[in-house]
Amino acid sequence: MLGAEPLDVAGKAITSWDVLEPLEQSMLLVDASHALARSLPRDGDLDPLPAADASSAPAPTPAADAPAVDLPVPEPCLAPLDVLSSAFAQDVLTVAPDASPDSADAVVAALADRLVAAAAGSTRGATDVLALGVAALTLFVQANWTGPPPHLDATRRLPLVAPPAAPTVLDPVALPAGVVVSATAAAEEQTAPTEISEAAAGKAEADESDEANEANEADEADGDDAGEAADGESAREDAGAVPFMPTSVKRLNYAYYNDEWHRAAIRLLGLDGEDAFDKCYYPWYLVVASLIFIDAPKVYDALAGAVPSAVVWRARVARARQSTLLARSHTLYSIVVEQGVGVLASFAAVSELGGPDVPVSRIRLGVRLTLEAAYGALDYDRTDLMQAYLLHAQALSGLVIALRGAKGKRTKFQKFTTTHLYVSAQGSLPPIAGADYTELPHELPFIVPNDSPVLLEELTFETPIDEPAVSLDDAAILLALAELIRATHPVSELTDEQVRPFARRALDNGSTQASWAMRAAGLLLKSRVEMRGKRTIERACKQFQRLVELRFADVPSAERPTGVDPAILQVGPAPAERMAYLFALPLPPWWKLLSELGSLYMDHGLPRAALDCYEPMEAWEDIVTCYLSVRATSRAERLVRARLDIDPSPRLWALLGDLMRDPVYYERAWRESGGRFPRAQRAWGKLAFQAKDYAGAIEHFELALAINPIFPEIWFSMGMASMFAQAWEVGSRAFSRVVQLDPTHGEGWANLSGVYQRANEPRKAFHAMEQALKFKREAWRMWENFLYICMQLGELEQAMQALRNKIQYNNAQAQENDADPRVLYALVTHLNNLLKAVRELDPSDTSPDAKALERKAVRFESTLTNLFDFITARITTNPEVWDAHAQLLKIKGAPALSIVESVLKRARAARKPNWEQEASLFEGVADSSLALATELDDIEAVAVGAGDTSVSAAFATLRPSILLLLNSVVARSERFFEDSPKRAELVELVARLEERTASVAAAAASADASDSGASGADAGAGAAESSV
Repeated sequence: MLGAEPLDVAGKAITSWDVLEPLEQSMLLVDASHALARSLPRDGDLDPLPAADASSAPAPTPAADAPAVDLPVPEPCLAPLDVLSSAFAQDVLTVAPDASPDSADAVVAALADRLVAAAAGSTRGATDVLALGVAALTLFVQANWTGPPPHLDATRRLPLVAPPAAPTVLDPVALPAGVVVSATAAAEEQTAPTEISEAAAGKAEADESDEANEANEADEADGDDAGEAADGESAREDAGAVPFMPTSVKRLNYAYYNDEWHRAAIRLLGLDGEDAFDKCYYPWYLVVASLIFIDAPKVYDALAGAVPSAVVWRARVARARQSTLLARSHTLYSIVVEQGVGVLASFAAVSELGGPDVPVSRIRLGVRLTLEAAYGALDYDRTDLMQAYLLHAQALSGLVIALRGAKGKRTKFQKFTTTHLYVSAQGSLPPIAGADYTELPHELPFIVPNDSPVLLEELTFETPIDEPAVSLDDAAILLALAELIRATHPVSELTDEQVRPFARRALDNGSTQASWAMRAAGLLLKSRVEMRGKRTIERACKQFQRLVELRFADVPSAERPTGVDPAILQVGPAPAERMAYLFALPLPPWWKLLSELGSLYMDHGLPRAALDCYEPMEAWEDIVTCYLSVRATSRAERLVRARLDIDPSPRLWALLGDLMRDPVYYERAWRESGGRFPRAQRAWGKLAFQAKDYAGAIEHFELALAINPIFPEIWFSMGMASMFAQAWEVGSRAFSRVVQLDPTHGEGWANLSGVYQRANEPRKAFHAMEQALKFKREAWRMWENFLYICMQLGELEQAMQALRNKIQYNNAQAQENDADPRVLYALVTHLNNLLKAVRELDPSDTSPDAKALERKAVRFESTLTNLFDFITARITTNPEVWDAHAQLLKIKGAPALSIVESVLKRARAARKPNWEQEASLFEGVADSSLALATELDDIEAVAVGAGDTSVSAAFATLRPSILLLLNSVVARSERFFEDSPKRAELVELVARLEERTASVAAAAASADASDSGASGADAGAGAAESSV
């Protein structure tokens, strides 16, 4: 069972739940929900937050040997801002007064040395460092996932610069249009949002309008195509242009995006040559968390040795950092999938958590950690691991799920009911103690009302479905199962119908109403499903937008981005309540929500709406895609070149290479990055592959994968290039990496099998193709390759199954050449040898080997007979198939009539168009006709010699058809093949058959006459006797 064995990571195996103290169990149970445990208090340092009242105060901290309590909040608890304000954090994180963004690497190195010294000194020091890392991660996640962004003063905003530091004066030229910041204000608010006045916003809009008019006039003057002039958007190439968001959230202008410390943090977050998203909030907090758990191995080793749960937080930091990167990182993959996910599963092993005496809190934690493992696998498309972990989570929670159907209505004026799916879920975990689902302490993300005049607000069943509420853990499992369905099925209405009942069950669940994150995740899933419905797309877009806007709830009006409508901003819950359960849910950061919304707009042909999503993030690649979709190629090129003049970067040079399809720009991107930008080499390799420069493509792919090898599609492309270049060793290595990164990649397994065949390793090819067919079962060409591999290895029973599936999946219509006659003849020969071996057995031999041989022969004969029945029912025009079938019937000792019928069908199938004119076709017709005549002649000769008249009687109705066909062959071949020896032989056989037919007919007539005479004599004798 999954997770039953202890998993070893870096030599540290977690084999028992008991290594976690109860306090640490509780800290993990609440995730990073603004509650951080500490070990020993220090005077005046790290004071816990005061409770609101005595009734809401958390329970005392249990002793180390006390049983785990079923309470989600530990005591004492600390807010992350309090941790950052502590003397310990100030000592560790404060940098020298002369530090500058240019020396960010040295600053981080100094921080790492301090953290190592603090963590390695004692268990208390390791715990404090862990609390610091968790606090930093929590603030970053709050700012970018749940909102609202924390409002930090100079004592809590990273990096902490030691006084007396001269205030940093932001360059007003670098700020967005309309923003004027004084030196003092810039020093105080260099990382805070900056408000834009209405006048400035109006001026910016006017400037944009002028820009658009000028751009359109330039296009018309240049003679650009009509698509650009009609549909092209303003490029907004000026550095001061104000970006847009959908509808209500119009402007996101933050001065700190232009701060040098911010840019330094973004650079430090890059990993494996992949850039980080540069518009995320407070990136320095993620830098600190990454330094503690990932980038400084000595710090993490000290933590892992003292605090077992450090491995869990490491995986969480890795997932958060992966979300900030623009492409996947192999380093983070190793942490999340190969290490972190395995350790998370070991915490939740059934052998450790099961049993009647285990506290419910342990089971809850096991479920949540397993869900985190599942989503970590999904981040890298490891759906095989995700499926295993979800099965594990269901086993832990005791959740029983069934997909059922019931009659219901979806529209207001529907006169009849139709069948709809719903999820029946029964859980064994009780609700969290003290939770009240009827009186909510705050407003939750709400469902946007349906404005459709046709659709009902929700699906209404004819008989109300009364399902009991399940726990939050079980509801999270339902959402995860829905995500698994989306990840493993194609985008279609059928997939949406499978996902919809899971979303409905999770949202309608009572316990979901008590969780902000759970509610938001359910609404996000519902919006994704409704986005592809014609009647629901409008509501889905509004719901998606509302989820983005929720991030700005509780932001003071003075600090709110211009354009946010206060009426739609509800009073949201506290950040701690938003963060609860976050890591075990599929909630992306705000920029991924915007990007996904833009992609959905593009799928529905709304490039202008998509631009409003992409421009706030300066997602230039997506913006270029929007322009290309409206045929505004020249506008896209001008935009990229303008951005290169303002802020040149390797990514923009590579994007220009994509537009111009010129490797010169990829080379420039590679050179500007110092040989550390794999995206340029990936695109360069694809361009070389399309130009059929396979050796060059392999070279570029190798350079890219040497930096970041986490891209299975690039490994696959390199493998394909190696096959065209006949570099089989490179192909073997490439396809092996494909299936290592994505074990469900059917084409990768199939091509790996092909490479093994080229290397004359049929057994390896056999096993690789078996894996390929698990994921590409309907690929008939794979079945064909598998057939020949099986024949080569002598795996004949599997070969018969492969041949059957090849015919079945070949476009649901069998072709004449689908059944290879060589395979059929080999199978028939093998059966003949088996039956011969059985006949040669000593009748008194009762050994196991003899019995096994007999069973094998019987099973093989039955399977082969069924195969021929399947083939001959679908393929009737291949003469060799009927010839092999006739041989099978002879071996089995079938009746003579059945054999002759197969031979007759062979002769008929051989008569292709123009056979009487083409020599090759005539040879086939002559051979089949001779076989037919010979078969009939031999059978009748044997029957006559034995005095058996039943054969002739059986052939009485079949013989005229055979003679008619043979005479037709003789007559139609006379013109072109009169002198053919085969035709002469056929004439002779036909004459012999006609003589025998005539003699048989004469004998039959004589017998009939004799029978008639005898009958007449008997009648006369009877009449005479009657007269006497």
